[in-house]
Amino acid sequence: MKRLQNNDYCYSKKHKCFTLKNVNKLDCFNEDEDLADIEQKYSGIFTGNRIKYEFANTSQLLFETTNACNLKCEYCAYGELYNNYGTRERDFLTFPKAKNLIDFYINLSSLLKSHNKKLSIGFYGGEPLLNFKLIQEVIDYVDNIIPDCKFSMTTNGTLLNKYIDYIVEKKFNLLISLDGNFKNNSFRVYQNGLTSFPSVFKNIKILQLKYSNYFQSCVNFSAVLHSRNSISEIIEFFKSEFDKVPKISELSPVGIKEDKEYLYNQNFKNINNSLNSANNVQELIEVMDVDVPARRALAYFLFDHSGNVFKSYNDLFNNQLIVKFPTATCEPFSRKVFLSAKGKLYPCERIGQTLDYGEVTESVVNIDFESIAFRHNEYYKKIKSQCFKCGLLDVCTKCMLQMIEKDSNPKCKSMIINDKLFQEYSAFQLSFLEKEPDLFNHIWETYNFE
Repeated sequence: MKRLQNNDYCYSKKHKCFTLKNVNKLDCFNEDEDLADIEQKYSGIFTGNRIKYEFANTSQLLFETTNACNLKCEYCAYGELYNNYGTRERDFLTFPKAKNLIDFYINLSSLLKSHNKKLSIGFYGGEPLLNFKLIQEVIDYVDNIIPDCKFSMTTNGTLLNKYIDYIVEKKFNLLISLDGNFKNNSFRVYQNGLTSFPSVFKNIKILQLKYSNYFQSCVNFSAVLHSRNSISEIIEFFKSEFDKVPKISELSPVGIKEDKEYLYNQNFKNINNSLNSANNVQELIEVMDVDVPARRALAYFLFDHSGNVFKSYNDLFNNQLIVKFPTATCEPFSRKVFLSAKGKLYPCERIGQTLDYGEVTESVVNIDFESIAFRHNEYYKKIKSQCFKCGLLDVCTKCMLQMIEKDSNPKCKSMIINDKLFQEYSAFQLSFLEKEPDLFNHIWETYNFE
C-alpha cells in the first residue's frame, strides 16, 4: 500500500479537536493537559459496588464447558507455545456450578439499568460439544427463567454432525474455527496428529446444505493467520465455499514461553503485511471492510479523539456512572462473565487463567467485589504513570490485564511519549481520511464500537 503524503496537524487535548497547522506559524493549538486534570479525567478507580453493578448488567454469561479438546492445534493457548493457561486436565463443568452462577446473576436483577436487557449465554472450550449434556441442562434451565435468552458457541466443528439439529433448533450463533483450505488448516490436527480438515469441512457442508437460511444468518468463522496461510488464501476459500468473510486474527503474543519465542516468531504473520503483499489488495480491503487494521485504527481514532461521541444512549445520559480508564481494559464483568471448567471466574476468556476473580462451587458463588476492586486498582497503579505520559492515551488498544499477567512491573511496548511521534500518528490518520473521505460516514454507519 502506497504511503500517504501527510499534512501536519495540531491537536487540542482540552477541546478534543484538530486543526491544520498554519504555514504562517501561528499558535499550534497543541496545549498539554494539566496532570491533575488527566488524573481526574481518567480516575480509573473502581469500587466494589461499581463492579457488582457491572456484573448485574453484563451482556453475556460464558461457560467453558470443558478444557478438554479432541484437537491438538500447534498454536493453542494450552499447547507448547504458551505458559499462562496451564495444562489441559480434562475438567468438565458441572450443571450445579453453572446453575449457581445463573441464579447469582438473577438475584442481582435489582441492579439492572434496563429491565429489557437481553442476556446471551455462550459455550466455550476446549471443545464445548464434548460436554453437550451440560449445554442441554443449561438451556433447559434458562428457557424457563430468562425470557428471550440468546445462545452462542465457539466450536472446532469436528462434532457438529452429531448435534446439528439441536443447534439449529435453539438458534445458536455459531462461530466455527477454521484457518482456510486443507493446507491452510494444517496446524489444526487431532490428538493423533491427523488433520482435522476433511471431517470439519464435511460437517460444515452438511449444515450449509441442510439448513441454508440458518447457515446464512447465524454461522460465522474465525481464522488464525500464520505461516501456512495468507489473507488472500483465507478470504478466497471462505468466499468461494461458504460466501462468508471470517474474522481473522494473529497469533497472540501474550504468555509465550521464553524457550518457544523462536517458534512463535517462525509461525507468526502480521495481518497488514499479509494484506499488503497480496496482488488484489484493494479488493481484499473492500471485502474485509472495517476489519482491516488501518480502518479499525481510524475508527478508534475518530471515536476517541472526538468530544461528542457516545457508545450508547446510556452513556449519553449516565456519564456519572462511567469510570474512565486509560487503556483498552474493560470494566470488570461489563461485557461478559466467564466461568472456567475448573469453576474459576474471570472478566473474559482472553486473559490468562492466573488472574481469577472468584470461584463457583457445587453449592455457592464465592466472589468478593471489594477484593476485586482492590486488585484492579492495584494493577492500575502499576501502569497509570506510563499512560498519562503517552500520546495514545485516548486511543489505547492494550489490555492492562494482559500486561500485568506477564510482568509484575509491566512496561507498555506501545507507549508513545514523544510529541513528534504523536503528531506523525495523528497526521497519518487524518491524511488517510482525506484520501478516502467516504470512510467517515461509512465508519459511523457500520462500525460496532462495543
